[in-house]
Amino acid sequence: YEKDDDGKFRYTFADGYGELLSEDQRRQVEAEDSINFEWSSRGPRVLEKVRSFEADIISLVEMDHFPFFRDAMAPEFEAAFAKRPRKKSLDGSSLFWRRDRFELLRPPINVTFEDWEPRRGEVHHEDRAMLAVALRDRAQPGEGKRLVAAAVHLMRNPEDVGKDAMRMLEVSQMMRALSCFVAEVGAEGLIVMGDFNAVPQSWTHLFALHGWQDCIGSEKGIQDAFDEVEWGPRNESCTTRTGARSLWVDYIFFSARTMALSGRPEVERCPPGPIPDATHPSDHLPVAATLRFLPSAQPLDARARPADASCSAPGSGVAVNDVEVRPETSDAVSPPLSGSCDSPPPLSFVPAVGK
Repeated sequence: YEKDDDGKFRYTFADGYGELLSEDQRRQVEAEDSINFEWSSRGPRVLEKVRSFEADIISLVEMDHFPFFRDAMAPEFEAAFAKRPRKKSLDGSSLFWRRDRFELLRPPINVTFEDWEPRRGEVHHEDRAMLAVALRDRAQPGEGKRLVAAAVHLMRNPEDVGKDAMRMLEVSQMMRALSCFVAEVGAEGLIVMGDFNAVPQSWTHLFALHGWQDCIGSEKGIQDAFDEVEWGPRNESCTTRTGARSLWVDYIFFSARTMALSGRPEVERCPPGPIPDATHPSDHLPVAATLRFLPSAQPLDARARPADASCSAPGSGVAVNDVEVRPETSDAVSPPLSGSCDSPPPLSFVPAVGK
């Protein structure tokens, strides 16, 4: 990892990492790259994996091929994308929702997280972001239920406990923006999905569950959809696997005051080796959950702020720039949604398939 005077890595694959790799090893790396990493072959496999869940709402973070997914899924899904604020990075967070089930209530919001440095509180940089949309679920009785769904990607290195404080600062900004957005649109449900780069029961994970500053009587009751799954043995339960680590870092959080799981969440067994590989096209395993609105569901945060207050006022910290929304361009008819005739169909979600 040695760098030159320009900040670039001194040794690269082109020179065999300082001749550490033999010619035979370099050929092996190139062969592995062409099979499991080259986007022309890996992209369609990721798309096939995403579609296989037949989800209603999908979150894809570390998304650096948004036009590819947007166009491929356009007949069935509308989509929005928020680019990561780092200038040299092309990736960002994205959300997809079924056209025939959901109505977009207002423009999506893009929250850029500010990361402060210890002992230099006035200095910060912006590297991660969150995307959120407000939807009306037309499959619910009457005028339908309103739902806020968010795609989140937090600071890297989940194995570094020292970065938990920074991730908690990002979660705090996420909570403020989402609580405000939920109140603004009068949403009955809240879903937060993505790569939190935090292991179960870390400070970041616990804060995401219990740190919401709700008024008495307006508690969201945030719950982790994988409470009964992610605590298993590490060789069985993970969402990312490399040569150096096997960790659970991807989550679906939801407002348990108004929503509940419908069946057991879907989780793949932790692979025996690093991914992507021939079976797993992404560096993250997909996780999925099916949720339903409770019959008693009422708007969240109804008592938290005045009905006419706005979350988007100057100085609120909620940026609405760099959000791309896929317009309605297709008259194609989507397949019928699952569910009985006696009750509204549940919602299914697939977050964090990674890049």
